[in-house]
Amino acid sequence: RLDIAVSYDVLSASYPVDAADNDCSASELEEAPCACFGGAARRATALAGNRTLRLDGGNYKAGPSLFSPEASQSLFDATNYSAWTLGPRDVEVGGAVVTNGGQLAQLVSIDGVTVAVLALVKSPPLPYQETLTAAFQELYIHVDDHLGQPDAVVLMLDGVSDKDIDSLNAANETDAIERLARRFPVIDIVIVTRGAFQGTSRLTNWAHRPVVVVGVDGGPTSISRIRLDTETAAADVDVVELGCRVLDHPRVRSLMDRFKEQVDEELAVSIAGYVDATINASTVGNLAADALAWKFDVDVGLVANYSLGRDAVWGPGRVYDTQVIDMM
Repeated sequence: RLDIAVSYDVLSASYPVDAADNDCSASELEEAPCACFGGAARRATALAGNRTLRLDGGNYKAGPSLFSPEASQSLFDATNYSAWTLGPRDVEVGGAVVTNGGQLAQLVSIDGVTVAVLALVKSPPLPYQETLTAAFQELYIHVDDHLGQPDAVVLMLDGVSDKDIDSLNAANETDAIERLARRFPVIDIVIVTRGAFQGTSRLTNWAHRPVVVVGVDGGPTSISRIRLDTETAAADVDVVELGCRVLDHPRVRSLMDRFKEQVDEELAVSIAGYVDATINASTVGNLAADALAWKFDVDVGLVANYSLGRDAVWGPGRVYDTQVIDMM
């Protein structure tokens, strides 16, 4: 049996968030942990296990976050993933080398079992089946002398493009994924991280070997765990929500808290409201911003200039909607 834990689309969400998807404060996490979700420390615990293949399907650092990319990378490293791939946002932001659109195999040992992890990023320059053929050739030319031939092969798939649906003569994305799984007899499991494929599909490839295709959930506040029987290709899949029932990984929590303290120091000024463009666009806007700062007892109040962008002079008495609209 092979146990697999998968995360993807973390999107730099290193610290737990509340129900409104805002970062929890350190005091909120300490006093009301069940009101906070996700975070690197819980994710590390949910993925952990000496006999578990820990995979990330990409887009780990590609997202808005107050944590620096270096902090996200440190937390990623501390999670101790067995293998990883790229996501579409990773490719968009650059800095990653992708051979023919697919990362070639990573060989890892899990409790004495050698596993090859292949990964394909959606919309590579070549069709998936050509890219995957090249990846397998590379794998068996450069098999690690220490680990030897793989006992199991895992393919991580980032959905399927229209080009690949046409290349595989498939009716739709799900059909294309299943055709791809049947075409390569050494694949034991295809893990689909994005796209239309949902659930689990057990297939027989052209060499009459079983292969299973699994669609998994991801995101900042959950991971998926798969229990795979490599002999029968039977797979059970569970989604683990990263709530307060998941204990923090101590080492990752310490690292996460340290980065949070750095962020809080850098953002020591409290702000109410928001701004989109010009500062001091109108006196009325300044008055509204001052009122926000007074009301919420913060250091700076901001109002978008397209909301109160014009000054107006009114006499005493009732203020009408048309007058307020005229200032916008």
